[in-house]
Amino acid sequence: MKLDVGLLALFLLTVSRTAAAQETTTLEQIEIKASSSKGTIGIVPETSAGGQRAHAGHVGLLGNSDFMDTPFSIASFAVEMIKNQEAQTLADVLAADPSVRSTHASGGMLDTFYVRGFPLNEGNFGEIAFDGVFGVAPTYRAFTDYVERVEVLKGPTAMLYGISPNSSVGGTINIVPKRAGDADLTRVTTDYLSDRYGGGDVDFSRRFGEERQFGARFNGSIHGGDTAIDNQSREVAVGALALDYEGEAFRATLDVIGQRVGTAATIFSA
Repeated sequence: MKLDVGLLALFLLTVSRTAAAQETTTLEQIEIKASSSKGTIGIVPETSAGGQRAHAGHVGLLGNSDFMDTPFSIASFAVEMIKNQEAQTLADVLAADPSVRSTHASGGMLDTFYVRGFPLNEGNFGEIAFDGVFGVAPTYRAFTDYVERVEVLKGPTAMLYGISPNSSVGGTINIVPKRAGDADLTRVTTDYLSDRYGGGDVDFSRRFGEERQFGARFNGSIHGGDTAIDNQSREVAVGALALDYEGEAFRATLDVIGQRVGTAATIFSA
């Protein structure tokens, strides 16, 4: 009995194809997209109930990372807490963190911080990071007009932020500036601390372009009047313009900040 090898091979190929067709399972389509959760431009991390604390922080080169994914102790104070606390300066915000001590005087002209007992800056804000970069934060005192979040990383952070100008080992304080969000914003507010001290704030935010890739946000305020110290008056003017561009493969930011503080006191001598 002769067996045609060619017919046998064709038969086996047909059977295998039929079996494979019967066993084939069609899976649902899966789409994989690059995540921007580590980004820092225009990314606002989720906050706890009430919006007081953020669940993530800007961890240097790692971008925005959740607290559970970082080997550091991080405190991130959100803008909602800053507003509810009516904090005017960075020192007012950090008063809520027991590991940070500020030696500023209420009538003084500069703020000095200690993190876990180690000095962070002494009259020079080179040790305070602004959007993750040292040496560009306002000198002597930072106001909260242009602050979206205040983050405190406790412990040596040179691996993430680089070596700080004065080689502080206590930690890093990072100011996250306000950026233009997806929704347009126009807000004008007034406030007063006493019958003789008050002022107003302006917050203006817009995005432009066909894909709204250009963003601009302006924050400005003027305050003045008598302080809580007898025979002392103060005038504060702050203006901050935050520009950003979010392209498909390119992102850039530019911050222009100007602030002026004038303090006058009358000394009586016998």
